[in-house]
Amino acid sequence: MKKLLSVALTILMLVGLLGVAASALSPSHAPRLRPSPSGLIWPVPGFGRVANAFWRHGGRVHPGIDIVGHAGHSITGTGVVAVRDGVVESVEWIRTFCRSVFGYEVLIDHGDVNGFNLSTRYVHLMAGSVRVERGQHVVMGEPIGRAGNAGRTRAPHLHFQVLINGRPQNPLNFVSPANGAHDPPIR
Repeated sequence: MKKLLSVALTILMLVGLLGVAASALSPSHAPRLRPSPSGLIWPVPGFGRVANAFWRHGGRVHPGIDIVGHAGHSITGTGVVAVRDGVVESVEWIRTFCRSVFGYEVLIDHGDVNGFNLSTRYVHLMAGSVRVERGQHVVMGEPIGRAGNAGRTRAPHLHFQVLINGRPQNPLNFVSPANGAHDPPIR
């Protein structure tokens, strides 16, 4: 029943996000914006390799995707952008997932979308790279920090989550590497 509810919620979100228009942006952001059908853009322009996907098994869960470097190109120091307009809910060094350290995290509340609250979480950002603060309004494509290796990780990556009403959903149902992974990286 829980799985069916999760699938139904994801489908409703996808249907609800179709047709959401991109916000007015400064010209410097415009060339990179190609939202997916859900209205969200890829969080790390230039990097589309997902090393660890979203999964649930028994009581365990990996509540997001891990975006990593490719073919000799490290993701370390690459700009991470807001996938949609929103308000920064938190910026902190956080310790929550399976009792391990997430490192530097930014949580953005994108507000109500057809009766569902949409938020996104960006984890393992480089120390000192976070460019936003709590309460700040961000626009789609705005740099919020740089991918790194902060916290407990095996290699540099961005752990990216999509949450609907506070519950993790598979981000690949909302974003696609095809929508930004081949753009020039933001350094």
